[in-house]
Amino acid sequence: MLRAPASIQLPSISMERHARFTRYPIRTTATLVAGLLLAFVGFSIAAKWYWLPNRMDEVLLNAPEQDVPVRMANVLRQTSVPYRKLAIWMGSDRPVIALEASRHLHQQIDRWEQYSGIQIVQEATLLAEALHAEMSHYPDKVREDVHQIAVRMAGWNVGGASHQEGAFLVAVERLINHSAVSSSHLASAAGDAMLSQYLSQTRTEEPVSRTIEPVDNINKVPLNTGLPWKQAELPSLPRDYSQLSQSQPDEKESPSPSAEALPANHRVSLGQPLKLPPLTSSPRHIDPGPTLPEALPDYGTLTTLEVIWKLHAQDTRIVQHARKELESRRFSAEDLELAARLSHPEIAQRLQVVRELPLMLRNDRKTWLYYMTKDPDESVRYAAAAALITSSDPRLLRQLKADLTSDPSPRIQSLIKR
Repeated sequence: MLRAPASIQLPSISMERHARFTRYPIRTTATLVAGLLLAFVGFSIAAKWYWLPNRMDEVLLNAPEQDVPVRMANVLRQTSVPYRKLAIWMGSDRPVIALEASRHLHQQIDRWEQYSGIQIVQEATLLAEALHAEMSHYPDKVREDVHQIAVRMAGWNVGGASHQEGAFLVAVERLINHSAVSSSHLASAAGDAMLSQYLSQTRTEEPVSRTIEPVDNINKVPLNTGLPWKQAELPSLPRDYSQLSQSQPDEKESPSPSAEALPANHRVSLGQPLKLPPLTSSPRHIDPGPTLPEALPDYGTLTTLEVIWKLHAQDTRIVQHARKELESRRFSAEDLELAARLSHPEIAQRLQVVRELPLMLRNDRKTWLYYMTKDPDESVRYAAAAALITSSDPRLLRQLKADLTSDPSPRIQSLIKR
């Protein structure tokens, strides 16, 4: 049987080898392309989440003063954690960065106040948690600014009871407590913590007068049984001076050697007391000198409401001392004027304050109305409670009803039971 020449089979073998060699470069190329794609994706992720944020922060922190607003706005648009960035920048060592971050923060709060609470509660909770996390790095001025923002957020109506509302209230309450400046004073006039501290420190019990008990003995020596010694043991002394003078021999009168020095007594009897001329003028009054003023009491331990009621004291030094204490608790001139009206001795003046407070453009008007619910007069308390009972804040209503439960007024009791 004839066989084909070997030269005829060579083309099939070469084509087979060529196909095999052709397949392997394609697989290698595909592997290289996939590796490059994975490397590109990994580099993009690393650049977006690690390298670029740090680089953008570095560029912002080292930017010139005129470029800070533009670069900060770019960073806030690109980052996924804008509230955390704002919280960090609020404590920056560069004043221009801290002020720009504060401006962005206030603008965000103003925008949120235009919407209903259920739409912003989650974002507001993230902001409160971010500010609370950086609170230890803030100076007192920034802490005061954050405290005012937290007070504004606490007055928002965030809708009905829900898990998100509870998380928001907890975050804001924690921010209020930790943003207050750490000192011996209380919180500012707009702080809710000041209300709870006032209620916890209010003393309702009357002072008990102590009676003085009779003292019958001192150092175990009875005082109601006479002297502890016998009077007979004392030497007997003459008590009749007339007999003593008669028993003595009469002495001759002799001129005093100092007669020239005593023109009013030319002759002096020995053994007799010297007779001085009667005084014709009253003794001169000796000025005891300036008296030191009494030390002023320490108002640092009093609540803010107790200090406010000192503004109408009769002593002007006490009034000035109370004003300085309130100024140290961050009371402005308008706050002092309102506090003086709140504690006015006339009931009509205090009632007028209750009528005007709901119409005032103040963020802390609820706090001042809450103060008026502790007024000594029943009509003032009733008017303040009636103004607060219409609030839509559920937390304020719960606290108001809990505190007014012990009020002795029947009108107020019927009001809070509606």
